[in-house]
Amino acid sequence: MTSDIRVAFIIAEFACDPELITAAVGVQPSRAWKAGDMVRPSSAPRRTSGWMLEAPAGSGDDFEARAVWLLGQLPSDLRRLESVSSCWSAKLYASVYTSGDRPPLFLSPAVVQRLSELGAAIDIDLFVLPDDERENSAAMPASATRG
Repeated sequence: MTSDIRVAFIIAEFACDPELITAAVGVQPSRAWKAGDMVRPSSAPRRTSGWMLEAPAGSGDDFEARAVWLLGQLPSDLRRLESVSSCWSAKLYASVYTSGDRPPLFLSPAVVQRLSELGAAIDIDLFVLPDDERENSAAMPASATRG
């Protein structure tokens, strides 16, 4: 039984160009999209713009280590976003792929406090897959970037 965790910090629900979010945050995102962009060719367009910074992929399931890495890349607060958009939301997102074992999804009080200071929610999606399907789950799912 194995598991893999993908972790990202997502800023979404803003109306401005994602490049303005990048400039305000001071970090190059792993991915960004604009309202109206297609998630996939056969899907509906995105309702809002988004900005995502993904923790480096790797083997293992250390959720907190990846969260700490992401938080270390971000500024001390996100209030500077208010200069480019009056509305936005932030979250720490994790997609957990497992073929049976449930990996630990622990966050220390310090990490939870930091997320709270950033005004960020925590969103965890659990995908329980047969062993042979886990290898095909490498990409961050579309559910991570709803909107």
